Amino acid sequence: MGRKLSFIHAADLHLGAPFRGLRALSDAWADRLLKAIPEAFDRVVDAAIARAVD
Repeated sequence: MGRKLSFIHAADLHLGAPFRGLRALSDAWADRLLKAIPEAFDRVVDAAIARAVD
């Protein structure tokens, strides 16, 4: 039998897409949300490396 394939599935990341509706939030919350997507992507990449996915 061959080697098993391993992967991490991540969808709807919307990397680089503009946020809408941030004007209604405080500056602190808007800043938090703007940082959340790239930070989440970094965690996905780190997990993929740690688990040696294909």
